[in-house]
Amino acid sequence: MQPNSPPDLFNQTAWIWIGLHLVLGVVAFLLPSSLGLSLIAPALFFTLGCTKHDPNWFLYGLCYVLGAEVLWRMSMLSLPWELSKYCALIFAVAWLIRHSGRRNNNVWLGFLMLLPSCLLAPDFKSVRFALLGFFVFSVWLWLFPHKPKAGNLPFLNCLNVIFLPLITMFGLSAMGILYALLHWQGNLNAQELFIWFYRLKFASFGFGPNQVAWHYALGFLLCGLAYSRAKRPRPYLVLGLIFLFFCVATFSRGPFWVCILVAFGLWQGSLRSKALVLILFGALVSVVLGSGIWVRMTHFTDSIRWQNAVAEIQIFLQHPLLGVGPGGGKALRKLASSAEVSHVEFLRLLSEHGLLGLLAIVFCIYALIKRFPFPWPKTVWAIWIWVVIYLCHSGTRTLAPMAALLFTPLFMGQAEACSPKGSGSSSPTRPG
Repeated sequence: MQPNSPPDLFNQTAWIWIGLHLVLGVVAFLLPSSLGLSLIAPALFFTLGCTKHDPNWFLYGLCYVLGAEVLWRMSMLSLPWELSKYCALIFAVAWLIRHSGRRNNNVWLGFLMLLPSCLLAPDFKSVRFALLGFFVFSVWLWLFPHKPKAGNLPFLNCLNVIFLPLITMFGLSAMGILYALLHWQGNLNAQELFIWFYRLKFASFGFGPNQVAWHYALGFLLCGLAYSRAKRPRPYLVLGLIFLFFCVATFSRGPFWVCILVAFGLWQGSLRSKALVLILFGALVSVVLGSGIWVRMTHFTDSIRWQNAVAEIQIFLQHPLLGVGPGGGKALRKLASSAEVSHVEFLRLLSEHGLLGLLAIVFCIYALIKRFPFPWPKTVWAIWIWVVIYLCHSGTRTLAPMAALLFTPLFMGQAEACSPKGSGSSSPTRPG
């Protein structure tokens, strides 16, 4: 084991926490309000960050919020819809207090470009919904160090914290699938059964399957990253396969194909990994070809996302400079399809913020690349693939895509630690 290798966190204490979160998911199927117990964890991380001298507890809190945000929306409790983004801002303030020093204020320019169009917004609620994700991203990008040292940003610790609420979610999904199988009508053929699963959303507890599937895809991706770094990677392999199964069970299209891309891109470094990818790909294709995902793939141009995308391009061509303002495109999208909410974040920025929205996107990407220049390890490329496709599929409905971009410094530091130069050793390492 190299001196700077991350610790193996699948110990007895970790298994206890995993078991508690899994039990919470099972109980939540019968009593959804019990998911409110997951709010204890970020409160605990915040308290530990305030009482101890290690500000990384605030980073752990952000990681837990990233994993738990969909759970909170599934809980049926009277919680703010954007609770995860508010929590991220609270942890950001706490991190700022602990990490004083000079900051690069230029990172705010991209966010400021979005403000002129807010004058055209119909109400403040639309502005808050449209800009809160970018604001959280800008805040944390402003806070993170310019050249992080691997020892200061704990890699596997953060991943394990994210996995905990995702384990609760797959416990809940497993109970939903079990319930569906126990009430399966025997006269349904295979395709009718798949459609029944999709329409009634058994794997997502009746909640929007896209948000649930994207979090499972994120779990699969992070398991792949942990697999390439952990001293004992087998638990991450098993956990990744579980996340992959439940991602497929939601019958959401975008996250499924992200899993395939990540599997081929991230795990292609060794013969063992290539064999695993081939097995996964063969098994999934054989299942998906007869499932609802394949049927939905053949009707892409008839989908609401496609109709909304065409409408947003038309809005941009009519209002190219400032757009129609946050929330101003709802009525126009409603005329083009049955949904008023945008799905492609890049087109939403074009239609509601015009050319300034496009410039804001370019500047945010530029600011991130400038702070963490090339070459990037595969871990960073995998994160960016997940983020870009998420933004093209589900916009910024959750904190997840913006928070995942913030993992760039975390993985850059980890790549530095695991390189022969960073570790002081010439021994080979796992690719990642």
